[in-house]
Amino acid sequence: MRLQGEKAMQRCVVIVVLASLAGIAPSLYAQDSQPATQPATRLVVQGIDWPAFLIFDRAVQAELKLNATQREAVRGVLDELEGDIWELRNYAPAEQATRSQALSERLQQRLQTVLSRPQQQRLAEITFQARGAAAALDPETTSRLALTERQLEQIQVAVIRTRLATQELEALVADGRQPAARELLARRIRTDERNELRRILTADQEREWAALAGKPFDLSRVKPFMFRAPELRGEQTWINSQPLTLAGLRGRVVVVHFWTFGCGNCIRNYPAYRNWQKKYAPRGITIIGIHTPETPGERSVEKVRAKARENELEFPILVDNQRKNWEAWSNNVWPAVYLVDRQGHIRYWWYGELNWQGTTGEEQMTTRIEELLAEQP
Repeated sequence: MRLQGEKAMQRCVVIVVLASLAGIAPSLYAQDSQPATQPATRLVVQGIDWPAFLIFDRAVQAELKLNATQREAVRGVLDELEGDIWELRNYAPAEQATRSQALSERLQQRLQTVLSRPQQQRLAEITFQARGAAAALDPETTSRLALTERQLEQIQVAVIRTRLATQELEALVADGRQPAARELLARRIRTDERNELRRILTADQEREWAALAGKPFDLSRVKPFMFRAPELRGEQTWINSQPLTLAGLRGRVVVVHFWTFGCGNCIRNYPAYRNWQKKYAPRGITIIGIHTPETPGERSVEKVRAKARENELEFPILVDNQRKNWEAWSNNVWPAVYLVDRQGHIRYWWYGELNWQGTTGEEQMTTRIEELLAEQP
């Protein structure tokens, strides 16, 4: 896999199922280097704080009873923040946490002018529920519950156990397990964590926790956060096709992959692209190869055309010499493969060579293509 601006050792990035907001979104935790006067084992949350963005979910909006004007305003906030949220995937967990917190603060400021006070309170309660036991590690919650050091240690163990169980669950999803089985296991993870938390808290603390959480909300109703695929842009030169737009492809599953003809890992993905084109194009899939050059020699349109012909790449190819699409997608590796559903949302992606050293990227992505094709338009 080639990283922008450098030659890198091959690193296959496992297929990513966009993080679920259903109360089990994977977060990473690390030991915090606190002074001796502070809890030595206090954990700090790293990674993206997905519950902070629950307002964008339809089930949550219905719970808050947003009117049409409010929904439109929330949609406008999402339009403003979506690109920055999407870009978070490219950062290490510690940087994700910092940037996620900043985005969360921007979001809360905007929502103060959109939501009524009761709606803000209810959203805070649902967010608290979604964070699960990890919410107890927030200093304000720790203080309000008057948690002891021993309780904090026990809660941290519970949080880590949930994280590990969630990682195992997402690995099962990547292997193509059924959604029903996934939800059953997710519910079990949430239930186990709640039971452990009840064991740790005193009766008074449980009552305080219940006051913070408010009326129970069924988090299984929350859908995974799905990003709208950025529209194709720039001064476009197309090979094998007239100019296309993603808006014009609504109703079709779209495979978008970034490549450049001088990249060895990209070349080794060609057989997968050819197989998908032959098997799935008649079934409603459009494959688009976005050729973004790294070196000056890769900027020649005629060379791109010749390489496509030489390697029997018959799918539409967009020449991205100005890197407008690379930047719009916040992409930073060659090759990168994205699956876009019929509604125009990015559902899955894979960074790197699909079959690198025995990995099963092609198989997994093929399973995901079948899944998206089976969904109703």
